[in-house]
Amino acid sequence: MTGSIPDTHHRKAGTYSAWAAAALLSTLPFCFTTPYDIKTVLVGIAFVWGIVTLCTRADTRQAYRSAALIVAVFLLHMIINLINIQIHHLGWKQADLPSQILLFVILSALFARPWKEHLFWAMVSATAILLGGTSLWQHYLQDIPRPYGLNGKDWGSIEYAMVMLAMSLLAIIQLMRRPCPKPLRLLHGVAAAMTFYGALLTQSRGPLLAFAVALVLVLSLHFHRQRAWSFTAGAVAGALLLIGGGSLSLNDKIRERFLEVHTEVVSYSPARANGAVRERLEMWRTAWRAFREHPWNGVGVNQFGKYSQAQVALGNANESIAKYQHPHSEYLEALSTLGVTGGITIILIFVLPLIYFLRHAGDPCERVATQAGAGAGVVLLFALCALTDNVFYRPMPQSIYMFFVLGLVLSIAYQHRRMIFGAPTQTAG
Repeated sequence: MTGSIPDTHHRKAGTYSAWAAAALLSTLPFCFTTPYDIKTVLVGIAFVWGIVTLCTRADTRQAYRSAALIVAVFLLHMIINLINIQIHHLGWKQADLPSQILLFVILSALFARPWKEHLFWAMVSATAILLGGTSLWQHYLQDIPRPYGLNGKDWGSIEYAMVMLAMSLLAIIQLMRRPCPKPLRLLHGVAAAMTFYGALLTQSRGPLLAFAVALVLVLSLHFHRQRAWSFTAGAVAGALLLIGGGSLSLNDKIRERFLEVHTEVVSYSPARANGAVRERLEMWRTAWRAFREHPWNGVGVNQFGKYSQAQVALGNANESIAKYQHPHSEYLEALSTLGVTGGITIILIFVLPLIYFLRHAGDPCERVATQAGAGAGVVLLFALCALTDNVFYRPMPQSIYMFFVLGLVLSIAYQHRRMIFGAPTQTAG
């Protein structure tokens, strides 16, 4: 009997630790989207706890070994950025954003250990409701035409839309889980609706189109696993009608912006490059020129703006793009500023996690399959947004992507290691 007392205390400590890990992790998406100083403290605590977890838990280190290829690609992209900064003598201030990749690699150790999943996703949806509510507040009460959230200015509407749509996808996935208690189902449903409508108010065309494709993938994975083929087709069709109808009918400005795309594309030329779409085409042409001129090392991290301004002065680019610091394409940003190695790693940062998540989307374990579907949706959303916008040029969207993708990869790896070596997977609680 006396021997069972330490075991009982150990189990209680493990339970408290799992609750604490979930509570801390669940605050971080809110931290990434707000300007408040408290976020530095919470992120710092998570980083230190991640180091301690890596040092003290063999099963966490095993999860990292299982996901070594994906983790290595993220770290390689960081190293390429740091080497590029040194080659171009840009000063280490430019290393701030790339070096944050290491923060998320270590912080994600908290996903590769027991954590209470229902608490985490409930808090994520609560954050989503806050983000959607902020968008509505700014649009209707502050008369801001394109809401940008708490952590940006008028230039932040697109990235704010990306983040809200990612949160909407995650809420939809939790909404479809079985079992899902009614209070949680209501919470996730409200979160999905508010973030989608909040993103709609930003009038951001690229993220909305990317969301439609990512939602089709998420629904298809879920209903394929449930073997509900007819319902899959109906759900996909209904989702597309909801997105298309909502986008075009609830906001006249969005309809106008979509109709402008064709007009600007067919009328574009280097001599006529005014307008959001034409300017993108001109920036892409200039970024491709930069890559052709500097294929190995690029023009330097965050130096596209200076390069394009020089091209404008030489008469090689339209003056309409002189105001931009980034080419509005993450792939062309990497090619033009980092060279071919940066272009390869940025593609792998999207492709390898997507393949990993798709492999596990049909897992018999509900928890693993749900996390894989969530990860696949987030990766595809950001990968498609990256075609027409920069997604890693500011901390908020980069943080959301790194946090959820690395975290879910390591969570799945951790659970699989436990199943392989005979330990039961943790409950979703």
